[in-house]
Amino acid sequence: MIRILWCSVVVAVLAPPADAQPASAPGDLTKAIEIIRTSQTPADITDAYRVAREKSPDSIELHRTYMIRMLKYGVIVPAQGAAERLVALDPTDGLAWAVKAYVDGKAGRFPQALEHAFQAAKSQGENPSVLTALGQLTAWHENTPKCPELSAEAKAILAAHGAKLKARAPFAAAYAALTKAYADAGERRKTLEARLDDVHKDMKAADADYRALGGQVDNANRQIATVNRHEAGTRQALYNLLHQTDAPSYNSGNPGSPPPAPRPHVLTPEEQALRDSYQRSIQTDEASLRDLGVQREGFERRRAELRAKAKKLTDEQAKVNADLTGIAAGINKCFRWDPPAVDGVVTPARDFFPTTPTGPGDPAASSAPADLLDLGERDLKLAQLHIDNGKFDVARAKLERLIARFPDSPAARKARALLEAIKDK
Repeated sequence: MIRILWCSVVVAVLAPPADAQPASAPGDLTKAIEIIRTSQTPADITDAYRVAREKSPDSIELHRTYMIRMLKYGVIVPAQGAAERLVALDPTDGLAWAVKAYVDGKAGRFPQALEHAFQAAKSQGENPSVLTALGQLTAWHENTPKCPELSAEAKAILAAHGAKLKARAPFAAAYAALTKAYADAGERRKTLEARLDDVHKDMKAADADYRALGGQVDNANRQIATVNRHEAGTRQALYNLLHQTDAPSYNSGNPGSPPPAPRPHVLTPEEQALRDSYQRSIQTDEASLRDLGVQREGFERRRAELRAKAKKLTDEQAKVNADLTGIAAGINKCFRWDPPAVDGVVTPARDFFPTTPTGPGDPAASSAPADLLDLGERDLKLAQLHIDNGKFDVARAKLERLIARFPDSPAARKARALLEAIKDK
């Protein structure tokens, strides 16, 4: 049997009443409440609630019966709508406050969840879901810096019922688990922050070494340039010395002959000594250039090592920062959110009506629609509802699932258009 999406409930509840009541709709409030309490067909339950709500919008019994029935199914969105109406009509309804606390907690709205859980505890102090929520939210409040201060009413509830609540096992277990999670996270944060300090110090030292080596490289380059200039001047002087010529002797006996070529200069002993000095100087400069080149290569190699170290430290810094950011996410995973228990039984939240009874006295779901494509249309309406409420990520996921299930249906074409419309949301 194909399970019916709970979106059919939401659409049915939100839809305006038809001019004529369906055959299964109750004719009066008492009958509607009886249908909601006993019917085994979700469509009949929602029809009865829709019609009765239009006629009797302020009936506390109607809203509470429907909310309880939805909690027994584990279908939270319809229960939330009834709970919102209930707390407006009867602010002492602890179960309705518990539904609000659950929804806020699941959404990460912890300050609101804690306030609502305290309201629920006034009459639902034995509800395990309420106690669990209160225990973990109390731990959150005690361990979160700059946490919003509790309202005066919440403080009064805590003063009146705190000792009794904290003595309950679900509260104590949740409080202990979250307190330990915060303590472990604090130790982890200290370790990561200490490592981050070490990384920063290493990066600073490496940067100082790199800058110092840069100065040494520049100095070596200046020395190499000076030696190169000295060597070039010495070579030029040696060249000039070795390529001297003496003036030719003129042959006066043969005035018609061409003048003789200049004669090679014969170095004097002093010039020979100067030549040897030039050659030794050139050899010395070449040796200095080799030494300076080796020295500069060492500096450059060390600078390359420091660049690699700096990159490694930068990567480690990014990882430590990511780990620090992930601490909060890790704590959030420790929270456990259960829908409020009804008669001591917690029904896990679900997106579908169950196809079999969820427990003693719970009805089986009705049969599926004859036309599967009708499910696509219902998904489409539910996605539009999420869009209207600003829940674009949830709507996007449902639209993508609709397209995957019914790619060639009219609903899929509408879903693609909606996806395009919210692509930047």
